[in-house]
Amino acid sequence: MAKYYVFQGTTGSGRAITDDKSGAKLPKRKFGEWVFEKEIDLKPGENRIGFGADEIVAGVEKDGYVLWPQPKEENVLTSTDVLNTNFNLEAKKAR
Repeated sequence: MAKYYVFQGTTGSGRAITDDKSGAKLPKRKFGEWVFEKEIDLKPGENRIGFGADEIVAGVEKDGYVLWPQPKEENVLTSTDVLNTNFNLEAKKAR
């Protein structure tokens, strides 16, 4: 069993789980400031926040935290984004 800490962002719906009670490992992102929410004990095989305990441990070991809901990639344009942008520009020109 291991202790982890859940934080809530002050903006949006972002939450994070980390092994650092101070929250120092959490990213500076669109969620605003991180506010401590609660301490949890993870047991092997347990599911929390839509992740298995092993996934949470692996994410925290790799990045220092796990975010949920999973954020959309920032600053990455998909082909759909480009098509929608072009479509909107063409619609404005036609007015």
